Parts: sequence; C-alpha cells; structure tokens
Amino acid sequence: MEKEINLPEFGRDIIRAKNNPAKLDSIQLTLAGWYANYAEKMIDLELAEATFWEKHKDFNSEKPKSDPLVRALWKITKEGHEMIETERTLSTIHILISSIKASLNRQTNEMRMSPK
Repeated sequence: MEKEINLPEFGRDIIRAKNNPAKLDSIQLTLAGWYANYAEKMIDLELAEATFWEKHKDFNSEKPKSDPLVRALWKITKEGHEMIETERTLSTIHILISSIKASLNRQTNEMRMSPK
C-alpha cells in the first residue's frame, strides 16, 4: 500500500500551530478527511480478511487451524500488511485529532479564565 498521508509532517504542523486555534482547527478538519479515507479502506480489508479466514480456517475439517495460526497467515499476506498499516494510520490520526481537541479546549478555557 502506498502511503498517502505524511503523519510526521502533521505532527510537526500541530506543534508549530500549538498557539494558533484557527490553524489547529484547519489541521483537525484535514485529518478528519484522511480518517474517513482510511476508514473506507478498512471496509474492503476487513471483508478480505473474512474471506481469507473462510478459506484457510478449515471449519469443516476434524481439526480446524487455530485462530492464532490463521491470524499469523493473514498478517503475512499483502492485504494483511495493508490492514496493519491502515489500522496504525487510523489510530495515529485519532490520537492527533484528540490532541488537537484537547489543545483547543485548553485554549478556550484559558481565554475564559483570563481577566478582561
């Protein structure tokens, strides 16, 4: 899977914009768009994983393959690699969005508490 989002660059952008709520909001919206993009990719990958399990688990055999074995076999496929990368990317985007929200909330609270 070709990497489409530059997560380290987004991290640097967030640090540079830590005192700029408008810029943080813009970054957050962009990240939300990327999140939707990667979440859509997960649908196909999860369906491919289900098909893989159906083909490789041997449900009808006397002794089906163990879940850890089938999971390991899935992870070494091209689609398994894509799924791992997509899951990690989604997780990182989620953490970045959460940190932006926390920063914006902190800035809002500081503005409310400051003397006028």
